[in-house]
Amino acid sequence: MKLRFLPLLLLGATACNSPGTASTAFLNPAHEQDQVSTPASAASPGPVSTPAAVPVVNVKPAPVSPPVKATRAIGIVWNGDGACTDGCIQGGVTAVNDVGLTLRYVNQNTPATTPAQIAEIFADAKVWVMPGGHSLQEVQAMTPALRNGLRQFVANGGGYVGWCAGAFSATDEVGTTGEPGLGLMPGSSKVFISSNKRNAYGASIEKLSWISGAHDFYLEGGPYLYNLASSVEVIARYPDQVSIAAARTAYGNGRVYISGVHPEAPIWWWSGTAINDPDGSDAGYAADMLRWAARLE
Repeated sequence: MKLRFLPLLLLGATACNSPGTASTAFLNPAHEQDQVSTPASAASPGPVSTPAAVPVVNVKPAPVSPPVKATRAIGIVWNGDGACTDGCIQGGVTAVNDVGLTLRYVNQNTPATTPAQIAEIFADAKVWVMPGGHSLQEVQAMTPALRNGLRQFVANGGGYVGWCAGAFSATDEVGTTGEPGLGLMPGSSKVFISSNKRNAYGASIEKLSWISGAHDFYLEGGPYLYNLASSVEVIARYPDQVSIAAARTAYGNGRVYISGVHPEAPIWWWSGTAINDPDGSDAGYAADMLRWAARLE
């Protein structure tokens, strides 16, 4: 059974689903060693002749190119406190893989206090993914240096993608908790109360007016956005055609893309419950959010 944080919804500290932490398997291929045979000695020794002198030729060695440092584009997924472990983290991992980035996990156990440690966290990174779960816990589990480092990373050209709790975390205030958020999305967030049918977890399927057309998405305690700066681009609205469900904006030289719904949601979140998403998986929308934020279009 999936872990929920339903009582916390009224505080604006989102209740979203999360993943089983994906483990990475390393396969060590077997190495075959060539068998070298030693030639047999001649059957009988014969007279030994002195070889003719061979002139010495000075050969200039070919120039050696300096080693080329391998570069890889990284997608960071927060898998620390607050991120739900019942599909949310894995949804972020899947999106990172879908856009061809190399996964890097960061959590409260990642050293993140000195400038060198912060630089190591964001080295070669393209985007930071903040999964669903409990938004206030996510933000408070980050060191002040890491929060500042994340803002600087985005301002310098990186991307930020947040779903549900990750959307609450991105605004100026974490929902309506009174606690400061990351301030990456200039505006406010509050739990969206749906009038649609819900399952036992309080989740519903919402038909959003997305910029590409109407589409159904999974919602579980996610926010709507309001008081957004004029520079913010509204991407989707809830069925009331007023409440903002998804938005994106520039932050310095970087990009921020958040949604109250879960485009990364696995089908098993609603399968066999009282609700159903007729569109099926929305993973393509999650990947598109990463592509835009990381400038991989």
